[in-house]
Amino acid sequence: MGEWVNWPEEPSSAGEGSRPYTLDGAMAWCTTTAHAMRDSGDGIQFAITDAGTKRLMGQVGLKKTDWRALVSEVGYWVSPWARGHGIAVEATRTPAH
Repeated sequence: MGEWVNWPEEPSSAGEGSRPYTLDGAMAWCTTTAHAMRDSGDGIQFAITDAGTKRLMGQVGLKKTDWRALVSEVGYWVSPWARGHGIAVEATRTPAH
C-alpha cells in the first residue's frame, strides 16, 4: 500500500486533507473510515486490483447517494504506475451496472 501514498502531484482528499498522506493514514482509511462509511450508509468503497496479480491499482467509491433520484457521487484514484490504461473509466462504469 505504501507505493500509492505521498503523491506530490495529487492533493490528498482522504484524511480530511492530511498532508503528507501517510501509510498509517492510508491503513486507517481502508480499515476504519471506509467501513464506517458503508455501515452508516454514507458510501461504499471498492479496491481496483489487477486480475492476474491482485496488485492494488486504485480505488473507486460511491457516496452521497440519493436513492429517490437514483444518483450518487463517484470518486476514484489510480496509482501513478497504472494510469493511462482506462482503469478509472472501467472502474467508474462498474458500480453503475
